[in-house]
Amino acid sequence: PLLVASAPLAPSAAEWAQLVQSAGGSGDRLSRKEDVPLVQDFAFAGPVIDIFGGLDQEILGFGGAFTEAASLMFAGMPEALQEQVLEMYWGSDGLGFTLGRLPINSCDFSPRSYSFDD
Repeated sequence: PLLVASAPLAPSAAEWAQLVQSAGGSGDRLSRKEDVPLVQDFAFAGPVIDIFGGLDQEILGFGGAFTEAASLMFAGMPEALQEQVLEMYWGSDGLGFTLGRLPINSCDFSPRSYSFDD
């Protein structure tokens, strides 16, 4: 589940977080659930970093990593199954991916070792 804080957190104040869930087999795809309270779970005497409002990062989209091994499997699928997979990742009824990350060298899921700097 993804917790999205709805307000700056203060150790002594009860705040709420918005719960958004994607879970296989449940039909949930970024489904909004009931808000959950954010409460202090234990006393902490160590250093605390307070983070105040303001935009630090902008979310450009959501996606995943696609390895060479996954690409080879995809290339070997029938075209109808390829279309189904693409719809499941990027389609309006799918996960809603907007980004994909590709390795630029071989990785542990590559059939051979190489780099583009060779």
